[in-house]
Amino acid sequence: MGEGWHNNHHAFPRSARHGMSWKQPDPSAWAIWFFEKVGFVKDVVLISRKRIEARLRAEPDPTPDPVILPIPAEQRD
Repeated sequence: MGEGWHNNHHAFPRSARHGMSWKQPDPSAWAIWFFEKVGFVKDVVLISRKRIEARLRAEPDPTPDPVILPIPAEQRD
């Protein structure tokens, strides 16, 4: 499986879950969920059902992701 739902990644690049329905098993998302529950990761981004359904209907995204640009090396901590 792994990146089996890679096109979903292009629809929602910040999402930790790429399987958008129960018919699309997503072992990577399950692992991320587990690591979040045990405290290894935090601030996991998941996409709301409303946004997924809007995308499936090809409607404009009600809350688009902000553009994230690379931080120049001289501005990094």
